[in-house]
Amino acid sequence: MLRKSQHNPYYTKWLETLWYCPEFQYPEGRHPDIDLFKDDMMSGLARKLGLPENSPLTDLAEDLRVLAKAFLKIALTSPLGLQDGPAALTNNERYRRIETDIVKPIEKIQSVLSEQKLGLLSVWPNLMNAKPPKLKDLSRQLELLHEWALETIAELDDRASDRGKNRTEFEMALGSELLKLFRSRLSMHPAETSSYDRQDNPSSYLYTFIRAVTDHIFPIDALISLHLLRQVAKDFPDRSHANSA
Repeated sequence: MLRKSQHNPYYTKWLETLWYCPEFQYPEGRHPDIDLFKDDMMSGLARKLGLPENSPLTDLAEDLRVLAKAFLKIALTSPLGLQDGPAALTNNERYRRIETDIVKPIEKIQSVLSEQKLGLLSVWPNLMNAKPPKLKDLSRQLELLHEWALETIAELDDRASDRGKNRTEFEMALGSELLKLFRSRLSMHPAETSSYDRQDNPSSYLYTFIRAVTDHIFPIDALISLHLLRQVAKDFPDRSHANSA
């Protein structure tokens, strides 16, 4: 039977407005609520998964749209090198760019403000048409931006180098959430891969589901290889049997 999902995905926080990308919009043709997981796609997915005709996949489709909205937004606003998103950067490259382009310029401006060097902007003997800034607000906002940047580079610095690029972490996160959805919504099928999945037509329902969904959301990015999915399944084993024991 198709079961109702019980988990509350962490990634839904990315559905909120991002302060660093307040005008975010999905590219034309890739809006999850408009373009993804329509009836024809879900019917095709049901056939691939060997489900009875007219299986009720409305809840699954809605879950997949929520997942797509979040992970597409992450991909389109993060330096992962995915379709329509920013160019890929390693953690070290991000660290250096943030330090050079954000942290140091902020500290320079803060120095100017704190040392009362703004007399250089005296208007005498002229009158100015420009609207003056609110210095207290400016100082506070710079302080907040500085704190955010420092916390970001501290997080990047703490990540072990052998964990690979950000894209791998993104794929691992996406794969783990799809694995949870498969176990929750498609519990009639075992959440495991097959040795025949290496062929052009995967034989396991799990890998068939993963491939169909990721190719639908990210059509040219070829996300989540069989090797990576097996690593995800190893890192996130099925606890349902243990819980029911």
